[in-house]
Amino acid sequence: GEKSGRIVSWFPNGSENPGSFYTTVKHWHSHAVLALKFSPDGSHLLSGGQEGVLVVWQCRTDQTQFLPRLGASVDSLAAAPAGDRYAVLLQTNDLIIVNAASLSIESHVTGCRPLRSLTLGSAQPTLLLPYSEDTITCNTSNGILQFYHILQNSVKRTIRAAKSSQGMVHGQAGQNPSHLDFYAFTSDGIHLVTLERRVYLGSHTQSETTMKFWQRHHDQWHAESCLENPHQRTVTSVTAHPTEHLVA
Repeated sequence: GEKSGRIVSWFPNGSENPGSFYTTVKHWHSHAVLALKFSPDGSHLLSGGQEGVLVVWQCRTDQTQFLPRLGASVDSLAAAPAGDRYAVLLQTNDLIIVNAASLSIESHVTGCRPLRSLTLGSAQPTLLLPYSEDTITCNTSNGILQFYHILQNSVKRTIRAAKSSQGMVHGQAGQNPSHLDFYAFTSDGIHLVTLERRVYLGSHTQSETTMKFWQRHHDQWHAESCLENPHQRTVTSVTAHPTEHLVA
């Protein structure tokens, strides 16, 4: 697999020309091919990449089948020894089990998502929830705030805190990826404030910010209000008051 999206297959020319090869090219992906895997019988080739689509190639005819909208880049692929199921590991640490015959999802296992890479002035990636000693929140790389139960080793829920970049590639023309830079809970765990930032393409300094105020109802979070560009300057930190519903 290549960065250009091409898949190049190499074949030996045979005994008449030992040590020489010829190639064939498959090309559906518009961005880098990140994972490849042959089915156990060699009849099909699986491919995945930044588009978040599982592509199944019939090796002899190059006919294709697709399982789209997986939600993130495909990082790794595997096939069961019997060839009846495929496993797709996404960049978000989601594991998807696919029925090979129907190309349908049989199960979806969500793990603790990778945390956002930190830079100077960025938020702490993980905070202990004030109203639950056994749950942490993770600021993930895809604008999602994930609530992870430590003792049960499972995801309780997620919040799409920043605008979704699903189905797009970072740097794609006309798209502005959004990131969750900061978040803070009030001490009673009822209110949450998040600060989302969208960087203009081609610029490392120009950006737009969105501040959202969330409230918890029956253990579900809902955005109550939203402020666009609330500050005229770059925000470098956010905190909540220990006794009042106040953030700074």
